[in-house]
Amino acid sequence: MNEKALMEISEQVKILHHAGDQLCALGEAHDFPAMEYNAKRLLAVVEILEINISDLLEPIDPGEQDAAEHS
Repeated sequence: MNEKALMEISEQVKILHHAGDQLCALGEAHDFPAMEYNAKRLLAVVEILEINISDLLEPIDPGEQDAAEHS
């Protein structure tokens, strides 16, 4: 996967994060516990996606790569 595709995915995940934050706030503001609960669950999934993307975007230290290959 190329960096451009990863950046597009990253942007969409940021949009999801923002939407999750908004839904959580709306659920809290309008006394809608199910909305708040499910928005927090959505945010937990979004955090995993953010971790996945950051792992792919971070450059790999050649020393770490050599060590992993020889393990």
